[in-house]
Amino acid sequence: MPPIEGITEWLSPRVRQSPDGRYRHQLLIEDASKWIDLQPSIKRYFRFAHADAVKRLRKLAGISLHPFRPSETSMDPARNYPHSFGMTVLKGYFGEVFGFILAESYSPCGIGDWEVPCFLFRYHLVAFQQLEVGYMGETPSATIPGRTGDDALAFRRDRTGSIVAVLYCEAKCTASHDSTLIRKAHEKVSQPGPVDILQMIEVLQDSEEPEAERWIIALRHFRETLLSGEIDRRNLVCYICGQRRVLNDTWIPTDRPHEAYTTRDRWLEAIEVHLDNVEATISAVYSSEGWL
Repeated sequence: MPPIEGITEWLSPRVRQSPDGRYRHQLLIEDASKWIDLQPSIKRYFRFAHADAVKRLRKLAGISLHPFRPSETSMDPARNYPHSFGMTVLKGYFGEVFGFILAESYSPCGIGDWEVPCFLFRYHLVAFQQLEVGYMGETPSATIPGRTGDDALAFRRDRTGSIVAVLYCEAKCTASHDSTLIRKAHEKVSQPGPVDILQMIEVLQDSEEPEAERWIIALRHFRETLLSGEIDRRNLVCYICGQRRVLNDTWIPTDRPHEAYTTRDRWLEAIEVHLDNVEATISAVYSSEGWL
């Protein structure tokens, strides 16, 4: 999906870079007056991000939506996905999708041509199990563990379509502020990865996007190079919060990586997104209309 036009007017960036040039920090402050105009585009992006999971659920249940038959509404396994989940789950989803948005729109690590081949929400197994609980007339659990694996992956390709760099993103989202989430995000991007390349290939095998086959070839070759480390990996921490600092304007250091970041030989970018009302924004994005 193409980058969201006008998003930098809603979330304008301020970029700072470390003296050694291997760390950048971006602070994105919301201009709430721009939200109404941008909201439809943001919602379309989120619906596209979850579209593969919706399509897969309906395919497994044998439901065709071309055209959608009203008599099948009660049997649709995706009828409550994902808008019926609690705010904790939706915060996780919101952060993950925002990681992709930031990769495409805010040139992390000074690179402006990151590409997103697909989304991995079909692998949040425990969420779909809870949808089945609701389908059987029972009350689903109010708390659902998050999806494991890679949060967001973006890539650079050369003119031949080969992958030449990967952006490994860990995203966290909170309605207020949580320093533990910041630490955990930096710890995660310090670990080996990515680990979901085969899962991405499986998603792309079911995709009707014109570039899907080229991505499959590129990702298979990229996976073969992981042990050698020959392809540049850069890391991105995305932290979305609803509380702004009083004495300082950022929660994450701007002149050096966070102390929990232990992979100092890899480029790191930290992007803080300060929203006026995180939960209201998430509720608007994940409102029930438009998913069918």
